[in-house]
Formats: sequence, structure tokens, C-alpha cells
Amino acid sequence: MKEFTTPIDLVEIGRRFKLVRQKLKMTQTDVGKQINTSQLMIHRVEKGLTTRYGILLDLMMLYSTYVHVSVFFVEKFNIDSIELFDNREIQTLFNATLTMLRDEIDQKLNDLHETVAEKMGILQDAVDKMPN
Repeated sequence: MKEFTTPIDLVEIGRRFKLVRQKLKMTQTDVGKQINTSQLMIHRVEKGLTTRYGILLDLMMLYSTYVHVSVFFVEKFNIDSIELFDNREIQTLFNATLTMLRDEIDQKLNDLHETVAEKMGILQDAVDKMPN
């Protein structure tokens, strides 16, 4: 894919989001529910009327489960040339994401367990030093 040589404005990004959404046969309401926002906000994004980058990033994350994110930034955008990921690719991405989240949660739980064990040791030392 050819790199984009000029900035893409919000109107063009919104247009591309709309075309991908339509290719996925999703309504603005469907998309809004998936990213926890309103149909009106999806409409505003697709018209280039919002600069809420959180919503733009949420849409990018949602659509990246169906198409490669680079399609939004190529110079010559053609919706007919965009291939959707098949179910195996989506499942692979989903599994990788779940594995990453599980590993992150496991690490945080281990860290918390170590912290609690350390604090319990400090408390036990303090109890042991108390006069009877």
C-alpha cells in the first residue's frame, strides 16, 4: 500500500469509517452499542463533525477486528478492494487479545499477592515484638 503523503481530515476519516461500517452490514446503532456510544455520535464521526479522539480510537479498534487498520490511511481508498478478515483471523486476534489480558491480570494478581504477603510479614513482625 502506498503511504499517505498528505494529512487525512476528519471528514475523510468519517467517510471511510462509514464505508467500512456499511461493508460490514452494520447500522450506526449497532456500532454505537459496540463502543458504548450513541447512534448520533457515530453519525457525527462519519460526517467529520467531532474531534473526540476517544471515539475515533474506539471506532478504529472496533473496525480493526474486521479490516487491517492501514486501510483508513492509504492515499487511494477503495472500499471494493478491502478484504474483510475471515472468522479464523478474527478468532486468532481475539484469542491473542484474551491471552495478553489474562497474562496481564495474572501478573497483577501475583504482584498483589506478593505485596499482601509482605505486608502480612510486617504485621506479624510487629505483633511478635509486642509485649505480652
